[in-house]
Amino acid sequence: MTRSLSVPRIDGKSSLKIHFDDTNPAKKNNEFAYNTLNDLKTMGINYEITFTSDYSPQLIGITQKLIEEGKAFIDDTPRAQMQSERMAEIDFKCRNNTVAENIKLWNEMLAGSDRGLQCCLREKVDMQHPNKSLREPVYYRCNLTPHHRIGPKYKIYPTYDFACPFVDYIQANGSFYGSLRTKWLMDGMMPVFGLCKEWYAEV
Repeated sequence: MTRSLSVPRIDGKSSLKIHFDDTNPAKKNNEFAYNTLNDLKTMGINYEITFTSDYSPQLIGITQKLIEEGKAFIDDTPRAQMQSERMAEIDFKCRNNTVAENIKLWNEMLAGSDRGLQCCLREKVDMQHPNKSLREPVYYRCNLTPHHRIGPKYKIYPTYDFACPFVDYIQANGSFYGSLRTKWLMDGMMPVFGLCKEWYAEV
């Protein structure tokens, strides 16, 4: 997925950033996006290209902090059961893991171990939220497919809903200015916006 971000500069002008969300290493072909870049070049428009994978160390560090603060937990619930419990507003048993247990399982995910492959990372939020997709959403999963840019360095990748708000916030120096999305995409990111503001206030 590709999006643009117009970042305000000190001189009052804006610089165009073309951002590629490459958090799914299984998806390598983005012919449409690269054709768009060729069109911009033809029109003489200057731009800077960025990738979500460039921010992997920062996103992993942010996630580690969320776990330590008890705001996220590691869940090994099978996917079908996870979906049915989410629809039924049933609290997941893993949300009661201790921080130490979550950190241990997080390290298993980072290593891409057999145990880690059974797990995902979720935010601890309201299971009675009217939007069912926002009931303890998944933010990280294991994926052992080598990444087309950075190879096999990472065994975990963030979801679009988690990574993009943080990358926007970092690129725009503490705001969500300039990145346009549909309401459907914005709704999926709503729980992350508050996390971004809390994180940025502490850095």
